[in-house]
Amino acid sequence: MAILTEQTELILYFLVGIYIIPQIIVGFFLLYKFKKTRMINLIPLVVFFFLNALEVFLIALNAPFIVYHLIVFLSNISLIIFTKFTFYQDKKSAFKYILGLAVLIKIIDFILRSIVPFPIAVANGLSKSEIPLYYLNLILTSSMILVSYSWFAYSALTYYKTIKDEPIAPWIKKRYLILGTSAFFISLNSIFYLFLPYTPDLLNNPQYIVVAILISSMNVIFSLGNLMGWMMPNKLKIFFNRNFEPATYEDLPEKELMEKLKSQLSEKIQNGNN
Repeated sequence: MAILTEQTELILYFLVGIYIIPQIIVGFFLLYKFKKTRMINLIPLVVFFFLNALEVFLIALNAPFIVYHLIVFLSNISLIIFTKFTFYQDKKSAFKYILGLAVLIKIIDFILRSIVPFPIAVANGLSKSEIPLYYLNLILTSSMILVSYSWFAYSALTYYKTIKDEPIAPWIKKRYLILGTSAFFISLNSIFYLFLPYTPDLLNNPQYIVVAILISSMNVIFSLGNLMGWMMPNKLKIFFNRNFEPATYEDLPEKELMEKLKSQLSEKIQNGNN
């Protein structure tokens, strides 16, 4: 049993490593891209990736309660802000409601964790009166994942559907398909978290092991999907573009290309409403 526990722990550490490293790489890449293009909407995404990676280090370092939860809060909020200013900058959206809901969830979560300091309290054992609070904590965690990642997944996939017939390079379109799909997978964690059993022995509980590996795997898919989507290899670009005949504005810088595309899509929408 001890050997099995050690193997499981190594697997989880391995998955966490695969989750963190690509996000740091993508964070620096997008920071460089922002400096080059001055696309303001990239700033919250850069913040999101760096803070996401920082969360894990703060857990390992047993950082102060307030510091850790401030970082987690800002991470989710940054993704929501990026989604708004990338996909709904000039359109109506549920941004205010989603942002308000996220803030409400984090306030309740902060109060709850002030009463019972999860996950330290779990390792030390919970009293019977604290166990319902443990499951309330899981519900809040699942709700935050659902609010932030699901909106990003929906927005990216909807955007892909909107531009897939436009005369721009397929690899640019595929970026949003990859990003949206990877976000969909990590959104599934909003379900998996609900099945994390209360157990002070953690890795000795089969259900905990299965759910922890599922959650870590979804995190890895999201992380690698963003690595591929934002830093797509040239060979993959060539593969996606293999049957593509460039349009006249295909060689525009990405910032100008997306602005031109948004303008054309807005005209189509207006013409469709007239």
